[in-house]
Amino acid sequence: MKKKEWMLYALLVCFLAGFAWVAHVLSYGPVKVIRYVVLAVGVCYLAVRDMRSRVVPNRFLLLLLAVRCVLFLPELLLYPDYRMQFLLSAAEGALLGMAILAIGNVICRHGMGMGDIKLFGVIGFYVGPVTVVAAMFVSLCFAAVYSIVLLCRKQIGARDEIAFVPFVFAGLVTAGLLGA
Repeated sequence: MKKKEWMLYALLVCFLAGFAWVAHVLSYGPVKVIRYVVLAVGVCYLAVRDMRSRVVPNRFLLLLLAVRCVLFLPELLLYPDYRMQFLLSAAEGALLGMAILAIGNVICRHGMGMGDIKLFGVIGFYVGPVTVVAAMFVSLCFAAVYSIVLLCRKQIGARDEIAFVPFVFAGLVTAGLLGA
């Protein structure tokens, strides 16, 4: 296992510990905690996969969507008054997560892979519109700083690609720990 992969797993452990505290302080319900933990573990796996092969597999994204759909059941049963809010938040988050990056992808002439765009749709489906935008902003900032450093050190060229999902994971972790 490579050093960068260990760093992602360490970040996952830190997130899980920190998120337990955030969930306690903000009084998150058990289903929300499970939802965030499942998403974090899934995105961590995808980050490692992206670093190795630059691929975000559709099957895994579909698996994450299926798990989220299953997690709707206890939410809808435990909080019947908020059924429509849960469903609308998930739909808005998925559409917003994909739409912003899809528009950016068109403007930047395919500067991002479709797997990354679909991943933000899945993230939005889990966390809703506010958190997906926060995670996206932080992810893009982290990736930009990393790319600028590599460009200045002449380790990459302006047209070279970087694995984006590790930054998505870091952005998601940051947004989750900030209670977004």
